Amino acid sequence: PGMVSWFVKQALLDIAERCDMIVDVPTTREGWGRLAMQLGVKGIHISERDTQRSSLPKQANLFVNTWSVDGFISEGMQPAELGWGTHEKSFPERGRKHTNGCGAAIYLLQPGGNTRVHTWAPTFGPQFGFLVTHNEAISISDFLTVRSGENVLYRPTCHYAYHPCNDAVLSVHE
Repeated sequence: PGMVSWFVKQALLDIAERCDMIVDVPTTREGWGRLAMQLGVKGIHISERDTQRSSLPKQANLFVNTWSVDGFISEGMQPAELGWGTHEKSFPERGRKHTNGCGAAIYLLQPGGNTRVHTWAPTFGPQFGFLVTHNEAISISDFLTVRSGENVLYRPTCHYAYHPCNDAVLSVHE
């Protein structure tokens, strides 16, 4: 997958070190999954805060965004989707499982652009983001899944929380 996957692997190694665990760097999916399970990782937030801003004030009835407006609207209208962990105690009322694929993801019967999640980002600390579909939220949950035959023993929940630039948020609310 991508750069976030590298960050997750490094974070697992960093957590192990801070917990005074002596571990060899895993070389397989199974190894990475077992390390995450041993560390007790339950959730992974991929959090992004767009801090870009224009030198001009946003005008009324003008949609502003820092990347593709069509892509932004399209992603925001897709059902909210996330990797679903084995530790979760209840299933969302508006949640559904996919009928095909790796089995690591669920989706909600509501757009990601209308689904806020509480998360944290280094530049802002605690914040709300939109639960938009992002491939790595699913591929990371899938990658870290530990199985015994066909049975899933462990899988972390993973989601992408995106906070667009402030003018984009205003544009959506308009």
